[in-house]
Amino acid sequence: MNYPYRSKTLDRLGVRSWINARNWSTVIGGTWIDDRVLDAMNEVAKTFVDMHELFGNADKRIAQLCGVEEAHITTGTGAAMELAVAGCMAGDDFSKWMRLPKTDDMRNEVLMPRGHHIAYTPQWTASGANVVEFGQAGYLRSFKREIEASINEKMCCLAYTVSYNTVPRGMVPLEEVIEMTKELCIDNKCNDFRSDMAREERDTFFSARHELSEMVRRNHPDCSFLSSDVAVPITGYPDIISTARNEIENNSLTAYIFSHAGDGNLHIIFAGRKGIKKEWKLIEKVNEKIVSEALNLEGTATGEHGVGIGKSRFMNDEHGDALVWMKKVKDLFDPNGILNPGKMFPEDI
Repeated sequence: MNYPYRSKTLDRLGVRSWINARNWSTVIGGTWIDDRVLDAMNEVAKTFVDMHELFGNADKRIAQLCGVEEAHITTGTGAAMELAVAGCMAGDDFSKWMRLPKTDDMRNEVLMPRGHHIAYTPQWTASGANVVEFGQAGYLRSFKREIEASINEKMCCLAYTVSYNTVPRGMVPLEEVIEMTKELCIDNKCNDFRSDMAREERDTFFSARHELSEMVRRNHPDCSFLSSDVAVPITGYPDIISTARNEIENNSLTAYIFSHAGDGNLHIIFAGRKGIKKEWKLIEKVNEKIVSEALNLEGTATGEHGVGIGKSRFMNDEHGDALVWMKKVKDLFDPNGILNPGKMFPEDI
């Protein structure tokens, strides 16, 4: 492709054309666009498309061409950093995405080595996160100790910048950072750690995860099911899992534990034989103990499923006097009690 170092269009706009002796930098226009790409852009521009579908398929194709497990198209480096952190904070919780950049109730701290501070660093905070720096530029021998001291329940991710602008002396290689992260996870009772799961393997893994609920039901055709969930601060997550396991095993119940470990959310599907009242009373008792433990850990009676009728009896314990005011606010908008009647609030409120 010939280098058109002088653009007639830019001349008409009074803008200078540059001869690039720098690099493929976005501040001078990035790189050339191949004629084949321009032809494809012009052809697509004459129609309409579901952008979610287009991005999804384009992401998969780019990942395949680059030989990587995942690829996502963004408007540039800054946008990629912002969206990556937003994803770590909000996950798949749409309500959290809608609250960004208000993140006070989320895990919103990004750990970053001081030697990685570059012009793009503010982008780590663009979606509402806070950067917490550790170590010294050019001297990171205490890296593991410092990162261990910096980790808390507000941490959402660790930033690692590969750039010619970072301070190379003393920089810990990415492979060692991953290994340190693995050690920290194992020290905190992690059952498995994978840093190089390929896209196909990941898709298979999540496909199995999404079908587990149906599998449970098919394996117990003579049972009815109670699906419950709680959520706790991430520091209390090992405790709530231990409580759930112990209660299920000690009472010889059939139950399956699922989770969104990143946000402290625990799901349990109890399987009880149809018509066996004694067994169902025991299931209700165990479920109540697990919910009570979640509240003791400063968590909530439900993370995703909602309060409805089944969890309304726990609302006094969770909210105390505030529940009365919550009911008064609802009554202002629903004086006739026709919106979700009998839901969320116990009968004595």
